[in-house]
Amino acid sequence: MGYPWIKHVESTIKLHPGKKLREVLKLAKKTYRKSPTVSKKHNKRHKTRRKHRKSTRQYKKKNKYKKKQKKRDNKQRKSKRNRRH
Repeated sequence: MGYPWIKHVESTIKLHPGKKLREVLKLAKKTYRKSPTVSKKHNKRHKTRRKHRKSTRQYKKKNKYKKKQKKRDNKQRKSKRNRRH
């Protein structure tokens, strides 16, 4: 599989004499096109994105905050009830 690439690099070296191999490889990379290969068409199914669950650590932190907030709200409601009476 590497043979066509090497052939292309050799022809690029001939076109640009005196340049370093590194520069020639960059030029060859720009001009190289893989030959079209005949391949059988496969009926591919598109991959669906997986829904990632949030880590339990984050979930626990949020719940902890919500629980604290609920406790505060309940305390405030109770105190408001007591003030009315």
